[in-house]
Amino acid sequence: MSISVRDVLWTLALAVALGACARIEATKRADALEDATKTYGQLLRWGQYGDAVKYILPRKGEPKQPDLNALRDIRVSSYEIADMVVSPDQKEAAVTAVIGFYNERSGVIHTLEDHQVWWYSDEGKHWFLDSELPDFTGALKKRQ
Repeated sequence: MSISVRDVLWTLALAVALGACARIEATKRADALEDATKTYGQLLRWGQYGDAVKYILPRKGEPKQPDLNALRDIRVSSYEIADMVVSPDQKEAAVTAVIGFYNERSGVIHTLEDHQVWWYSDEGKHWFLDSELPDFTGALKKRQ
C-alpha cells in the first residue's frame, strides 16, 4: 500500500487545523479567566459580595455560605492581581490578589493578600473560584 502526496498533504492540513483549534480554545479560556478575575474584583470593589459568591464553586464538596452580614461595613478600596500562574492546559490558575479595604466604622485602610485557585469547567465553559471570599474580618483581627 502506497501513500500518495495528496494523503500526506491532507494529513498535514488536518494536523495544522487541529493545532489551530486547540490554540483558539486555549486563548478563549485565557480570555475567560481574565474576564472572570476582573469581574470578581469589581464585584468586591462595589460591595456586591452576594454576586461575587456566585463565582465560588469548590471542585469537591459543597460551597460554604459566607456570612454576608459580617461584610456589610467592609469596603474594598483596591483590588490588584499581583500574580497569576496558569497551568499548561489552561484549566487551573493560581492567582494572588492584593486587596485594599477598610471597615466603614474605623476608616483605616488595610491590605491583604488573597490567594485564589481558579478552575475551568469544561461543562459550563466558565471559570470558578475553588476558595472562599477574602477573609477581611480575619485580617482585621490580626491587626488589632
